[in-house]
Parts: sequence; structure tokens; C-alpha cells
Amino acid sequence: MGSKLYIELLFFFCKEVVMKTLKKIGVLSAGFALAIAYFVAGLLWGLMTYLQIKGMDAATIASDATLSAVANVGAWIIVISPIVGVIMGLIVGLIVALVYNYIIVKIMGGIKLELV
Repeated sequence: MGSKLYIELLFFFCKEVVMKTLKKIGVLSAGFALAIAYFVAGLLWGLMTYLQIKGMDAATIASDATLSAVANVGAWIIVISPIVGVIMGLIVGLIVALVYNYIIVKIMGGIKLELV
């Protein structure tokens, strides 16, 4: 039993590792992926900011005009922050992919990956 486990462990740790080099990133796919990630981050940020504004609003006793103005600002933050997130994510994704494809690959040859 012990020798069989030893042989299995030996094969597990001594297996051949195939490394591939990432030479190019799809520019649009990187932009779209980061746009989705930034959309989610913008949505969460907008929601948290809205809740903070509502908390400050509830903590202070103000006039009805102030309450409606603060509620309007909070609602606009929830709408605008994901839109800004998508735009920024797309721009950042495009820039990062282009920098990787045309500068990083030429300097260091790409990123080595182990594909399983």
C-alpha cells in the first residue's frame, strides 16, 4: 500500500509540464471583459454611495426640499456610475491589451502559462 502511494506521488510531481507563451491578447475581448467587470463595480459603488447618502439624509433633520434633492442625487449616482464604469472599463481594456500586444511581448516575449 505504501509503495503504491509513493509511486503515485512520484508520477504526480514528476509529470511533464507543458508551458505555452501568451503572445497576443484579443483587444476587443479584453475591452469587453473589463467593461463588464467595471459595470459590476460601478453598480456596487453607486449602490453603496446611494445608501450612504440616504443614511446621511435620515440622520439629519432637513426640509422636504433638501430631502428630495438628496434623493435625486442618489438616484442619479446609481444610474450614472455603471455607465461610466462600462466606458472606463472598455477604454482601459483596450489600452492594456494594446500595450501588452505591442510593447510587453517585444520586451519580455510574453507570459508563460501552464495549460491543463
